[in-house]
Amino acid sequence: MSVTLTSFFFRYNIRREKGILRDPKTGQVGSNRKQMRYTELADEMVEKMGRVGQKAKKGWYNYDPKVGKGRKPLPSSEMQALIDKYSMNSPQQGRKLDEGDIVNRVLFPLVNEGFKILEEGIASDPSDIDIIYLYGYGWPAWRGGPMFWADNYVGLSKILSELDKFHSMHPGSEYFRPSKLLRKCVSMGMGVQEYYSNGYAKSQSPTKSKL
Repeated sequence: MSVTLTSFFFRYNIRREKGILRDPKTGQVGSNRKQMRYTELADEMVEKMGRVGQKAKKGWYNYDPKVGKGRKPLPSSEMQALIDKYSMNSPQQGRKLDEGDIVNRVLFPLVNEGFKILEEGIASDPSDIDIIYLYGYGWPAWRGGPMFWADNYVGLSKILSELDKFHSMHPGSEYFRPSKLLRKCVSMGMGVQEYYSNGYAKSQSPTKSKL
């Protein structure tokens, strides 16, 4: 089942319950948004355009019952105009990110969360996280999993440097805040798998899980 079937409406309600939406009557931003990095694009899709997913025949894309049994996504000029508007009003001012920028912004926070999972003792070894992503999420096998990829393809010092930069740009976004374990590995000049293989993790006390 496509994630766009009805998920926009449900996610909109979740954001409203969390107190991060702008009140359509008063224009006041929800009290829990604070410094959170946030775009109101998806809110406008639901509130003003009624683009709530496939059941409404429109979400990110349009859906025609006569095409692909109503499941085939079709380009929407309305959505493109909305995206262009938000893009031009963003800090990037419409500048398209290159492939490297996209990888850094999407996958470096994912690796960072892996470090936090290790910190909290949810996983006992970086390879546990890699196995989950290889077999559960379709991570490319030749990249070895996110933690292996970070150690062997990217380098932890680069990931830390980029996360520090992103977090300074968006201080309210916790997923950009580098984990203490990541900082420790970089300061010791070793990869996270080496850190665990050499037994350094046994001397650290797990941080309190947020789960």
